[in-house]
Amino acid sequence: MKIPITKPYFDSKEIKELAGTVRSGWVMQGPKVEKFEKIFARYIGTRYAVAASSGTTALHLALLAAGVGRNNEVITSAFSFIATANSILYCGAYPAFCDIDPRTYNLDPEKVTSFIKTKCAWTRGKLTNKTTGRRIKAIMPVDQVGTPADMDSIRRIARKYSLRVVEDAACALGSKYKGKAAGSTSDMACFSFHPRKIITTAEGGMITTNDKLIAERLKALRSHGENKEGAYPSMGYNYRMSDLAASLGIIQMEKLNKILSARRSQAMAYDKALKDLKMLETPFVPEYASANYQSYVIRVSDNSKISRDALAAALAKSGISAKKGITAIHKEPLYRRLLGNVRLPLAETANKSTLMIPIYPSLKRKEQDHIIRAIRRICKKY
Repeated sequence: MKIPITKPYFDSKEIKELAGTVRSGWVMQGPKVEKFEKIFARYIGTRYAVAASSGTTALHLALLAAGVGRNNEVITSAFSFIATANSILYCGAYPAFCDIDPRTYNLDPEKVTSFIKTKCAWTRGKLTNKTTGRRIKAIMPVDQVGTPADMDSIRRIARKYSLRVVEDAACALGSKYKGKAAGSTSDMACFSFHPRKIITTAEGGMITTNDKLIAERLKALRSHGENKEGAYPSMGYNYRMSDLAASLGIIQMEKLNKILSARRSQAMAYDKALKDLKMLETPFVPEYASANYQSYVIRVSDNSKISRDALAAALAKSGISAKKGITAIHKEPLYRRLLGNVRLPLAETANKSTLMIPIYPSLKRKEQDHIIRAIRRICKKY
């Protein structure tokens, strides 16, 4: 038995929709993209949704629209996929990394407050990093593995220091924060439709916002800077989504509730089956959140006699794919060269101790039972 870490949830409906788009002769950005944007905005509960070619390009566009530019800084989490930080570099800016809440793996607002109080100066309505001299323009929280960050606390900090909030909600489609859809309460929120995410368009992204001017700016930026009159007053990019990708997205959104239900059911089965294993920690979901379980992350406890890597290797021998922990970005060679030796102990520990195990709608019960038995068998040896 071979079980992948994830698998897209496709059937004949996607094939039919794609075939119709191909037959129409219009495959570039067009009516299907506009339809997908409207469906997505309605689901999230925002006035606007702007499609992009990937989650990464969505982040880049959102930061540009937030006014982030050369030699600025953006406060963000170091415990994320590297695209979070790379999108900041694309703007000519730098990430200002803060540590995480070790339970949710999200940016810790208390660590952000401490960073601002100890490392920054607030003068004439501007927040500046005293060490680098660079102005801080935004906060980019990450809804890691689909669990929403503490957005109320982050927004309070942002209001106090006149910062934009660009939410990296790449993993969070279908999650809720205090009863509202994740991505509905920030200045902008960015979603990804990579095949490992909740829904997929093969590659694609989306930015949600309630600000009309921001939405118009995003649409210009994604299409070479072109305005409504067809002129090019400023530089832009070719970050457009195709109608082929949007066709997938339209059908995937129809399946979203079924996808979420399957993931949550599988997560509950894992929770129940693994919670008595003292060497492992199952996912923590704060009271304010409803998680979508974009990934199911187990954590090897500090006192465990088996390492995360040994557990992953043992699962592989049983035909089970398991992905090692999320990146501690500040430890990657590029960011060590740019920022020096940044120490974020909670992110570093999580990077070495977390493991993603398979979860996706088409995962069969017998396959999940096989995964559970394998984990329990391996752990009992120690």
